[in-house]
Amino acid sequence: MSKSKIFLVILMALVTFALVYIPHLNYPMPLHIDEWHHISEGLRMGNYGEYFEMLKLESSLRPTGLEMGFQFILFLLSGVIDLVTVYKFLPALWAAISGMVLFYVAYKRTDRNFWLAILAMLFFASIRSNVNLTGIWFFTPLTFSIPFIFLYIHFFIDGIQKQKIQPLLISLAIMAFLIPIHSVSVLFAIPILLIYSVINFEFVIKRFYFFLPFLLIPVIGILFYKFVFQIDWSDISIHLTNALQFKYGWGILEVNNALTEVYPLVGYILAVLGIVFIILNKELKKYTFFLLWPLVCLIWIIIYRLTGVSYLSPYQRNLYYFALSLPTFSAFGFYYLIKNVSRYLDIILNNKKSEQKSFVNISFDLKPWQAKTAIVAVAAIIIIAVSFSLFNNYYKLPKDFALYHVIDQNDYKMLLFLSTVPKGNVMATPLMSAAVYPISRQKPIANLAFYGNVADIEKFFLQTDCQQKDEMIKSYNLKYIISPAPLDCQFKMIYAQNNNIIYQVNGSKQ
Repeated sequence: MSKSKIFLVILMALVTFALVYIPHLNYPMPLHIDEWHHISEGLRMGNYGEYFEMLKLESSLRPTGLEMGFQFILFLLSGVIDLVTVYKFLPALWAAISGMVLFYVAYKRTDRNFWLAILAMLFFASIRSNVNLTGIWFFTPLTFSIPFIFLYIHFFIDGIQKQKIQPLLISLAIMAFLIPIHSVSVLFAIPILLIYSVINFEFVIKRFYFFLPFLLIPVIGILFYKFVFQIDWSDISIHLTNALQFKYGWGILEVNNALTEVYPLVGYILAVLGIVFIILNKELKKYTFFLLWPLVCLIWIIIYRLTGVSYLSPYQRNLYYFALSLPTFSAFGFYYLIKNVSRYLDIILNNKKSEQKSFVNISFDLKPWQAKTAIVAVAAIIIIAVSFSLFNNYYKLPKDFALYHVIDQNDYKMLLFLSTVPKGNVMATPLMSAAVYPISRQKPIANLAFYGNVADIEKFFLQTDCQQKDEMIKSYNLKYIISPAPLDCQFKMIYAQNNNIIYQVNGSKQ
């Protein structure tokens, strides 16, 4: 590519970075409870065997143990950066990288069509995020997997279309890499990969030994699952069968999300238009996999809406995988829309009567430069209008899925103080508990949505009887209480600033 085109790719990546980073302008810390949780688990990996000890003690943590590969990456990062203070940059940075990977894949799959690939980056940046579906605004195992999903799909298609084993082995390696990071990002694609293989059965049968290594994927997945959950071989089949059925209630906020919550309406319209253009241009075979991708995800979404059960991957994740399949089609629709409008305007404005067979015989007495200027102006208006529609209400979230702040700067300072005192168990409000370990390395008795009994936290702070509080202090062997207001009990206060109070209790009243 020319330097100007490379510049445009970098510029689009920077635009993506800026769009994703904006929610952090007024808040310099992680924006989602999942992010705080993964930071905690990543840091625990550096504390000798604490991570695996927690997995044994807290059965509710085991599902997130299936994402220990991601947490291990955070552990490695924690050796060179302060995860809590730097985490705000990671979603934006990874979204920009994901956009560039999509550019690479779209560029290769469309025979080096630069403008189609750059438009795919634009539509990728328009994918929505919220605290229910998560998404590119957050740095989680799902978002970390996005560029690798694009890559393993690209190399799988490449291997079959070119009938070569090397791309297939690269695809296999990427899938194996993702299993301990976010296995769902491999599971969701299995039906699509199988259907695509069946469509190309002649090559698959002829070179069946190319595909035998892919049997390692379920083997690795089962062994990893058994390791995390510590299940006997006699129970593994029943356990796995139940685990791969994600029933209503899997998510904390369980609703039938509208499709426009995850992708803009204009993006859907252009995606449909793109599919129409692909069919009209007789390129259906070339893009079969990319047509199967949204179709299969949509079928899973419909099945969930009808039955309340989602198979292989949760409903919320299927919505996001569905959205990830659309930017390339939207790019096709937008690209061919501009191209055809420009061509029709060229015929009319340059009075090309021989090509006006299907048009009203309109004549304009324009000079070539005037016609070209008019065509460019119309194309620019369409591009601006579509871009505005894509990002209109981009930051307007459904009320139930609005962003929340686990702690503020005053809380951060308080937790830094807590990191300087001897280690012990901590009673803190549910949201505050999520940040206790990442910042202070003290152990909260519960973590919202992940482990412990949050109801006991609420009970502790709501009750006024000091004797009952003392019983809970002994029961949990508490050493510290973080309270947003003074407690009318004889506890030893060791910190009090900006509505944050820390009491040291050491397992009994002081």
